[in-house]
Amino acid sequence: SVYPQTIVSGDRVTVQVDVTNAGAVAGAEVVQLYLSLPADKGVPVRVQELRGFTKVSIPAKESRTVTFRLTWRDMAYFDNGGTDFSGKGTWKVLSGTYGVRVGTSSERTLQPTSSGSFAVK
Repeated sequence: SVYPQTIVSGDRVTVQVDVTNAGAVAGAEVVQLYLSLPADKGVPVRVQELRGFTKVSIPAKESRTVTFRLTWRDMAYFDNGGTDFSGKGTWKVLSGTYGVRVGTSSERTLQPTSSGSFAVK
């Protein structure tokens, strides 16, 4: 789950996902959170960016809830004013809809994966 669904710049967003070990042996998984910034703002952004990860140990046939908390820094991009990178610029948070994906790989077609979104006003 992703909540709250709508924020103002500077607010935090919480992402929770349940991870289940369906096997007969205890195991561990690295759970990864990827964020997609609004693509309709005229700013070049990546399709997705890794914004958090954690390794969770899960006994056989059990589940664990993994929680990520996104801050404004996780949502920000570096605005260099449209010039070549000189090290000068500012970090900005775009208004619009952010995509959230939690999975075990950066490969978006691999399963399992869970997704959601939130909006910055």
